[in-house]
Amino acid sequence: MPAGVVRENLHLRRMKMKKKFVTGVLSIFVFCSVVMGCATATTGTNENKADFYFDRGQRYMEKGDLDRAIADFTEVIRLAPDAFNAYILRSSIYYKKEDFDRAIADYTQIIRLTPLVTDDAKYVQAYLYNFYCLRGEAHLGILNRIHQSEEAQESKEARKAREIDLAIVDFTEAIKLNNTDKRAYIGRGTAYMTMQDVDRSIADFEKVIELDPKNVMAIDALVALKFNLLMGGN
Repeated sequence: MPAGVVRENLHLRRMKMKKKFVTGVLSIFVFCSVVMGCATATTGTNENKADFYFDRGQRYMEKGDLDRAIADFTEVIRLAPDAFNAYILRSSIYYKKEDFDRAIADYTQIIRLTPLVTDDAKYVQAYLYNFYCLRGEAHLGILNRIHQSEEAQESKEARKAREIDLAIVDFTEAIKLNNTDKRAYIGRGTAYMTMQDVDRSIADFEKVIELDPKNVMAIDALVALKFNLLMGGN
């Protein structure tokens, strides 16, 4: 066999052995990390345990294992009741799963905790705006679920009225924090439209058009609302 081929084969063999060695070391490192992490989770301080569950919850979330992520973020909150980031991530999963009641409970905690997390007024304002909008949107999500349910009409109407009122309160709070963003006006305009408060709904959607002249949703809503007025609707 030519010397060059022998050297090449030896080189390839060494490379394969090196790869196996590195893979083995990495496997041992990963195994030890998991074991040490588990040990921290079971024997460390509450802060260490919370960090372990938070990191693992994030990994579950990245993999799409949302139920396990929820379980870990819930454990973080049990260990550290003011765990701001755990509430944020858990609420996002609840919203994605359309578990709006639990999402609302988490948004309420986030709104409570936000001023305690930082003294930066702009940060506080931006976070509060976002989570008031999210909570309002979750109330609209519940409203839609009620509308599709088969419960008695009288019960449905009472529950719908409650969710509309709560949504309007949240979107109004958001607008107080930032009156130059369309999101809260769209949410509140939708809530007013649902309760057939045509004038207020028109006012909010006209504000959306003022902020975003090409907003298709607002344009369509205004057409429907104004047509309803022309036809003698309330």
